[in-house]
Amino acid sequence: MVAALKKVKAPGAEFGKLAKSLSEDSGTAENEGELGWVAEPDPRPEIRSQVTGLPKGGMTEPVRLD
Repeated sequence: MVAALKKVKAPGAEFGKLAKSLSEDSGTAENEGELGWVAEPDPRPEIRSQVTGLPKGGMTEPVRLD
């Protein structure tokens, strides 16, 4: 996971291509990491606490879920 984060933060990195090749979630990997619209109360609390207030294009550390 740390290696993936370094790749995403590297200058010139293309998130969509990296998401497609590195994601463990086949559904979002196929869409280059795109989740689509998500209503604020929908994400699990451990995700919501990380993304609430992020600026557009902002990035958090990876969030591992069961």
